[in-house]
Amino acid sequence: MIRGTTYTAVRRVQRVYWRVARPRTRGVRAIVIDDAGRVLLVRHSYAMDHSGSTWYLPGGGVRHNETFEQAIVRELDEEVGIQPDGPFEQFGEYTNTVEGKRDRVVVFVLRRWVGEPTSSREVDSVTFADPTAPPDGTSPATRRRLAELTGAADATSTW
Repeated sequence: MIRGTTYTAVRRVQRVYWRVARPRTRGVRAIVIDDAGRVLLVRHSYAMDHSGSTWYLPGGGVRHNETFEQAIVRELDEEVGIQPDGPFEQFGEYTNTVEGKRDRVVVFVLRRWVGEPTSSREVDSVTFADPTAPPDGTSPATRRRLAELTGAADATSTW
């Protein structure tokens, strides 16, 4: 319970800072598609978001002097232990201002990789899911990206 209480307190302080400072951040996410057409989703070890969501596309922040492409390769290795085996394509670029930040998120599609997706220090569990029927607890933004992927929704620039 202390971990949850501490996390909640830290998130409140972060949100106040973000609303005042309005930092610009850069992030990446990957839509990893297996041969059966399912997409890889991850459950992070550090917490769920404010909406109660637990399933996300793998990805994370872009470091200083790192390209979006370098960041997604690093994040996939760190989070789920896979490396691209061939080209990946940029799926879209999005803006997220929900928490007061100005996030720029680039999403890539990856269809070929080396390694078996597995949990890590950052990820409690991984699953492959039907993109037209993601599991309960899938984040709203992940659901929107999957709907865009399958053609069930028009592309947007808002995360």
